[in-house]
Amino acid sequence: MNMDGSSSDAGVTDSPTGMDGSVSGYCPNHPGHTFCDDFDLFTTLGIRWQTHSVTGTVAVGSFDYNSPPRSVVAMTPDTDGGQDGENDIEKSFNTTKTMDIEAAIKVATLNAQSVDFIAIQFTPADQSVYKLCYFDVAAIMGGGTLVEAECQQPDGGDYYMNVGLTGTQPNWDRVHLSVNLNTNQMSATMSGITKKLPFPAGLSTTKLTVFAGVVYKDIGSNATVRVDDVIIDTQ
Repeated sequence: MNMDGSSSDAGVTDSPTGMDGSVSGYCPNHPGHTFCDDFDLFTTLGIRWQTHSVTGTVAVGSFDYNSPPRSVVAMTPDTDGGQDGENDIEKSFNTTKTMDIEAAIKVATLNAQSVDFIAIQFTPADQSVYKLCYFDVAAIMGGGTLVEAECQQPDGGDYYMNVGLTGTQPNWDRVHLSVNLNTNQMSATMSGITKKLPFPAGLSTTKLTVFAGVVYKDIGSNATVRVDDVIIDTQ
């Protein structure tokens, strides 16, 4: 949420009373954020989110959830023709300083080496040194959870750092991912443990985009990620 209480959402304007049609639920009980969605108001995603599917699906479902009656399920099948999996929900915000996303995440199936399940991405205003910056939390098959910070250079090189993070997958777990362009630092929190990573100084942007679901998966094999109770704050 902005310091003056206004929203930086470039799309739908959200308010505590307009976030959920029910009198109870996750979003009505968590007002005051730039954006909130518990996927209980709409059964389709296009009204409030963009979606990206590559040989797979991402949709609202009622089979499993963190708060009833619905959540988002992103699936990449075994029969994906050897393609990298990308089946997620996306939302962009016009903000130049900070972004925080917190969501309930469940990596229900992971038969690939790894899957990025929540991320923040931005294109620097000056792309002469770095053309794209990407921050994510990934589940590693047999290896726990990893936080990654990466800024790609125009010549093909990149700045990259990672650190391990405790997680409770494949159970529902609240995940918090934060990027701060004032301090040149990102952080991620799972299971009450926070890890921080620096990224290159002097970067600025006018838009940050959040992703959740099967944001990226290694070639082959399948993955299923469930997402619920998303809160986003920008400044």
